Amino acid sequence: MNGMVWRYIMLADRRTVQFIIGMAAIVSLVSAGTYYNQLIPLVGGMAILVIGAVSIRFPIAMLVLYAAMLPFDDINIPGIGSLTRGAGIVFTACYLLTRLKKIKLQIIPLPVWLFFGWALCSVIWALDQHTASSTVKMYIQQFLMIVLIANAIHEQPKALPWMMLFYTCSAVITSGLAVEKFLTNSSAASIRVQAFENQDEAHFAGVLLPALLFCVYQFMQTRARSYKILFFLMMMIVSLAVLASGTRSAWLGIALSLLFVIIPKLDRKKMMALLAISLLLGMIAINIPSLSAFITSRSSDAVSSGGSGRTSIWQVGLTIFQQQPVFGVGIGNFPKSFTKEMIDRTMLVSPDITYQGEGRVAHNIYLSSVVEYGVIGLMFFLLILFQLLRRGSHPYWNMIQSIGISYITMGFFLDLGNRKYFWFILAVAIGLQSLSKRTKDSKELEKSEQTHTLADSSLPFRNKPVGRRFS
Repeated sequence: MNGMVWRYIMLADRRTVQFIIGMAAIVSLVSAGTYYNQLIPLVGGMAILVIGAVSIRFPIAMLVLYAAMLPFDDINIPGIGSLTRGAGIVFTACYLLTRLKKIKLQIIPLPVWLFFGWALCSVIWALDQHTASSTVKMYIQQFLMIVLIANAIHEQPKALPWMMLFYTCSAVITSGLAVEKFLTNSSAASIRVQAFENQDEAHFAGVLLPALLFCVYQFMQTRARSYKILFFLMMMIVSLAVLASGTRSAWLGIALSLLFVIIPKLDRKKMMALLAISLLLGMIAINIPSLSAFITSRSSDAVSSGGSGRTSIWQVGLTIFQQQPVFGVGIGNFPKSFTKEMIDRTMLVSPDITYQGEGRVAHNIYLSSVVEYGVIGLMFFLLILFQLLRRGSHPYWNMIQSIGISYITMGFFLDLGNRKYFWFILAVAIGLQSLSKRTKDSKELEKSEQTHTLADSSLPFRNKPVGRRFS
């Protein structure tokens, strides 16, 4: 009997044997946990082991999980931090363990190295060393994620649709929470909403932009009617959430990305479909009295309020810049340099009372960069953004470029430098650019080989072709 069992095992497929052993182990552990009344801790431990095994075998799955957690970045777990941070740590560990020798640092553009290197060096002359040191830790983590995500896209580009799909599904969930909160609020016409408590409304809209533009892209490209309906519904939910957030920079960013990136690539039929969707969204907004009044109020006071006090902050920021124009005040030190002395020195003509006081953030990524890193750092940062404006050959490039245009626009009104979703899109863009370069090099190599083959056919010793001696 034992001989027959051993013979069957030897003849079975390795995966089949692994499955049988795994199932036997699970049944045994569950039985033991039930017997000793420790089933819940045991199941939790088993889940951790399974996730760890899957992560090591398929590290890209953890990258998909990281993308799915980005819309939930404002949810913090005591002792761990945000959900996104936890998923990022697991992905980083698994990817480094399994792909360390395959990481290609050369696909990271030179401006990225220069900007993060300059930011690291700015700790030396920073006004507040403690603030600079804590900010540097965050920037090092972001740089490492850029390298790993770009390499993951370069190695397995088929993972990108799954990353964006799970990202969008999470964004739809948070959008639904925000829309529900807006519709059930009695004073919705005057209050901006977000998905979670203590979440910034502007950055809530910022994290929704990739999901919205992904839905637009998929709706325009897919031919299956069921998928069109699905992405249309998701598009409507996310669009309503962006409107309810009251983030005017997000509205402007979406409009510019549609105008300069998406619409020029559409044929007449798809252009009419996009126009019909826009009109339908407008009709829905109009028929929700609180939403239409809210949009009108936010649009009308954009200039009169000075961008909610931003113009006053920017004037003070320019005064700070004049003190250290070349090297800046150091990474993360814009709030530290925003002192009463600088406010008084600026002599604001019509200061906004809401934004009086010290320690303000820039609300402008370009102003923040030039104040903290000087003209040199700003130049490096602008060269990074240029990666989002270059041409690409990947089918998803237009979508990523449209998201990049939206973030470049929002950057005039928000400081995106400390946001994971901004660097995530930049890392994806770098990965797609490396793919385009690899495809171009492959085509040139193939063309070169064809040229050599034609040239060799005219040689008298073509039975011994040149270049194949070591193949």
